[in-house]
Amino acid sequence: MNIKFFSPSLTLLIISGRSLKLSKSIIAENEGIVSETGEDSESFGLAPPQMKLCLITKDGKKDSLLIGYKNPVGNAVFAQRTTDSEIFLTNYMMSTYMKKSLFEFRGKKLLEIDKNDVNRIILTYPNKTFEIKKVAFKEWEIKKPIKYPAELPVITAILDKFDNAKIKRFIDEKPKNLRKYGLSKPMVKLDLFFEKDASKKSLMIGSKVNKEDKGSEGEELHYAKNEVYDPVIGIEKSIVDVLVTDLFNLRNK
Repeated sequence: MNIKFFSPSLTLLIISGRSLKLSKSIIAENEGIVSETGEDSESFGLAPPQMKLCLITKDGKKDSLLIGYKNPVGNAVFAQRTTDSEIFLTNYMMSTYMKKSLFEFRGKKLLEIDKNDVNRIILTYPNKTFEIKKVAFKEWEIKKPIKYPAELPVITAILDKFDNAKIKRFIDEKPKNLRKYGLSKPMVKLDLFFEKDASKKSLMIGSKVNKEDKGSEGEELHYAKNEVYDPVIGIEKSIVDVLVTDLFNLRNK
């Protein structure tokens, strides 16, 4: 499964784990050591643990933290490192972050872009293609199908939308058939080109998400897929709306 993890939840969990690894004595002093010998770990919910956090460093060293029951008094949970017999109390926030779902941990930025570095945009539809190029600061020009100054607010709307656009659902981790999602011949394909490293990022948008894939929210979504990661995802209709355009709309007026 090719998954990109980058979220505030994961960052805080790693920072919390590192602080326990590097400064356990400080945390134990603040929260309280319950048992120095680790006896009766079962009664603290540590044998077996309720959760286990494993940290692996770049050089292959491992450190694990066991999370047990919540302390009846205060806002803390019982914890123990696998490399130490001590049972101590740590902040309940650690347990809260470890209970998050896979969706909450996954990075949900639709495309990682620097909108100010984009110097070319290609919009490809089943029966037409538009190519727009940046020619100066806040100045764009249509290159295909005709040469004509582009409407800046329209281009800005596209870049602003993708600067903040989020994935709403992960629908199919390893799609075997893109046709069922309308992605073998997408309704629109977006290609963004970047000046600094001459790279490109792409997004294909397919048909509307069916009832089975909508989930409980029931909001109108479209299937989509980028060229870097495997999953078919669900994106908001507002993202689609900003890309469904015509030559008149793109031309400077």
